Amino acid sequence: MVLAASVSPVNQYKVYSDLVQYRYEFNQDGMNGVVITNPSTNVTAIILVDEKKVHYTKTDGMMSSMNDPVQAYNSTKIYGEEKILGEENISGYDCIKKAIYIDEKKIYTQWFSEELNFPVKMVQNLGEESGFVQLENIEDWAVDPSLFEVPDDYIEVDENQNPVIPEPPPPDKWERLDVAIPVDIQLSRGTEVMVNADEILYYKTIYNNIGDTPAKFSYHSFRNGEELTDAIQGPLDYRTIRLYKGEKHEMTLNWQEGQSILIKVYEGDLSLQIYKK
Repeated sequence: MVLAASVSPVNQYKVYSDLVQYRYEFNQDGMNGVVITNPSTNVTAIILVDEKKVHYTKTDGMMSSMNDPVQAYNSTKIYGEEKILGEENISGYDCIKKAIYIDEKKIYTQWFSEELNFPVKMVQNLGEESGFVQLENIEDWAVDPSLFEVPDDYIEVDENQNPVIPEPPPPDKWERLDVAIPVDIQLSRGTEVMVNADEILYYKTIYNNIGDTPAKFSYHSFRNGEELTDAIQGPLDYRTIRLYKGEKHEMTLNWQEGQSILIKVYEGDLSLQIYKK
């Protein structure tokens, strides 16, 4: 159970930990922010205090690693090799010194305290861009569970700061359309469109949300009537896109012989344009 001030040459953070989850408080460029990370539930809350907004993301996701130095270190382990370098006492705590190497180049060094279940010091070893964080003024504290909770009146937003609007369940039935390029049509929830290419070319695809509510769609690539594997076309969550009012999504597709694409609209209203580049 620890209260600590985390210090770097540029920014100062106050860190609260109950030895399982932890909370950063900081002020950067006039913005008051809080990051609450709970590795046991794989949830990170990124909070804009003045605007009363919160964005939830996975602890091991990109948004978490961009806002949490500990998770930045952990995410780097995926791409490199972590080596134990020994033991060292930092700020009065016995620490395991370890580092991450990528292609034999040291990327991060960390001094981890098992007593605190938290690193006391971390150094980013990137030449002139190197930086570090180190805990100072470490004190025991009476844990206040409310510090690890998000106030009820905060608005949940996505990573683009749009308010999160609950999604409806998938349509019970689908209306099927088969069209050829060029395409310039409007689509609504429950519509699926099969688009067939008549020659091997690059095609521009533009989706526009034309309604007042979010519009969600997915696209599925086929060749000779068989859907391509996720290894070829990417996982479904990558191919599923939700647009808010006024947003659009553009893609350039390289069509092969016998290829077609199926577009399914789960929510809202879209305009769809596909034409040769």
